[in-house]
Amino acid sequence: MGSRLRRPALYVGSLLLLFLVGYVDYITGPEIGMSLFYFGPIMLCGWFFYRQRASAIVLPIMAAGIWLAAEIFGGAPAAGTWIPYWNAFIRLGMFLIVSLMISRLREANARERVLSRTDALTGVFNSRYFEELVHAEIARSARFSALTFRTPPASWAEVVKVADALMYQAKKGGKDRIAFDVVG
Repeated sequence: MGSRLRRPALYVGSLLLLFLVGYVDYITGPEIGMSLFYFGPIMLCGWFFYRQRASAIVLPIMAAGIWLAAEIFGGAPAAGTWIPYWNAFIRLGMFLIVSLMISRLREANARERVLSRTDALTGVFNSRYFEELVHAEIARSARFSALTFRTPPASWAEVVKVADALMYQAKKGGKDRIAFDVVG
């Protein structure tokens, strides 16, 4: 449930951050360049919404529109009336390229992660997947101090060794007296 709630909040947060950058760009005027700060929300959206191409396209369009509004209303003198629109079109292309490249990078990363965890011939999970699960379980068990994490024995020799150690502890704890309950 947490990831379902986090995605809309992340998108709204990216939009708010984009509007904040646009407002600061409007306030500072054309003397101070803000182009680098427009890429933050665009890259966030491209990375986290790599499966929804529309989301990775809408934010760059909005960014170009916000930058155009900041340029027109910010008092930037232009040599012609078409120049701010041309600049907005070029920026839109730049924003779209970055957003789509980031989303494709994330998609390739997810695909490689799946491929690295499975055997290419059989499709069965490999030892890397097992190691990831073990590390996740160890981290989860560390959060709960009352629980301990044990690994199962790898061979029968280890089972016998563990059983012998437990019997020795029981014998030592009982001072050579081990009581057996007969269940009838």
